[in-house]
Amino acid sequence: MRTPRHRMPAESFLAVARGGGGSTTIDRLLAARHSRNLLSLRAVVDLAVRQRHPDAAPALHAWQQLGVLRAAHPAAARRILLYPTVGVWLADTFAALRSTDPARARPAALAQVAAAVAMAAGASVRVEFPTRSSMPGRLALPALGHVLLPPATSAIRLEVAAGAVIVDDGPADGTSWSSLPRLHAGGGLDVRLDQLWSLVDPVVAGPVSRAETTALHTSLAAAWRVLTTNHRRHARALAAAITMIMPVPARSPTTDDTDGLVSGTHPDGAGCVALSAGGDPPSVAAALVHELQHSKLAALADLFPLVRSGHDLRLHAPWRPDPRPLPALVQGLYAHAGVLGFWYRQWHREPHSPGVLHAQVEFGRLRSACRRTAEALLATDGLTVHGRLLVTEIRRAVAHWQRVPVPRTALAIARRAGERPGPGGRPPESRTGDPVPVSP
Repeated sequence: MRTPRHRMPAESFLAVARGGGGSTTIDRLLAARHSRNLLSLRAVVDLAVRQRHPDAAPALHAWQQLGVLRAAHPAAARRILLYPTVGVWLADTFAALRSTDPARARPAALAQVAAAVAMAAGASVRVEFPTRSSMPGRLALPALGHVLLPPATSAIRLEVAAGAVIVDDGPADGTSWSSLPRLHAGGGLDVRLDQLWSLVDPVVAGPVSRAETTALHTSLAAAWRVLTTNHRRHARALAAAITMIMPVPARSPTTDDTDGLVSGTHPDGAGCVALSAGGDPPSVAAALVHELQHSKLAALADLFPLVRSGHDLRLHAPWRPDPRPLPALVQGLYAHAGVLGFWYRQWHREPHSPGVLHAQVEFGRLRSACRRTAEALLATDGLTVHGRLLVTEIRRAVAHWQRVPVPRTALAIARRAGERPGPGGRPPESRTGDPVPVSP
């Protein structure tokens, strides 16, 4: 299988379709997202120049600087360009430039991307761009941290050299820099805690607090032990694909959703998991696997469209109260099918644990939901050739799980749970006021 610039062997596509895909396949997916972000960067700069946007000149200059940095330091540039906040900023900026209010776009934030590449590479660069009345007292350098800014000036000037950043008219003692909180653990986990909209809306998307860092560290450490003990394949894939965690508020606990755990993925921010603190370790681990699947499928869709364009059909999703458009339903099916195998392994790896009934119930509930959803999707004419192949492989995998006997008590609970729609209502909000990207 080919696209104009990328290849994915048929066996790699099928491995992803079946819920897996090793490090080589994940590298291919990341390469596709990297190319997409580069093309989007060029499109943003070209559009800003054509529109004579106020940020056009600094954006074009930053694009030229980025080209020099990419040639000299490709690995550092790739790391920064793949960071989830860059993808979200690109999508938002491109949409804003094409809207009736292009002035709200911030194409000059490309200078922050160039500065981050230089800092990550230990290279030197000087960037300058105009301030706005809405500028906060800090500026995000994606994947790295925040620069504290001096009092209001007509322009922001940053100089990066030898891995440090200096702000014109800022303090000379190094206090202008604040690194992002990091969480790392054995097995390769190394993620930043950050706000997904830090480049889009720097006013309200401020740094992650110490309390948020502590709460998420506790949740993630316990969940990561579950993954590295019982689900090593998923742990390796998460370590390769996920670079950022965004803290979000939990839901109010309910009888159907006892711990209020919230997780989500933004399609333009693949590599980021939005996650609330709390939840028992297996449930947090399952949420991470679920969001990993979303990130993988979002990147796969960069290469192979899965749903025919212009198709407005909506279908019921067993895990949501509202009918879902086909792209969201395919995403939801893929992520839930991936978690189906997680709960089977969790059940059989810890058969005497207090959580075994929950694992059995989730397994029984999800296999029924995934079977019905796959059949409904295949009955439509809305899937592309690749989309139909993907859903067919999911249905085949789910059919295998149908043969697994589930204890009668767990199956009865699963059936009752399957009759109730998933959590509905207005999605919870992040600190930016934007809806949390709750999974489809």
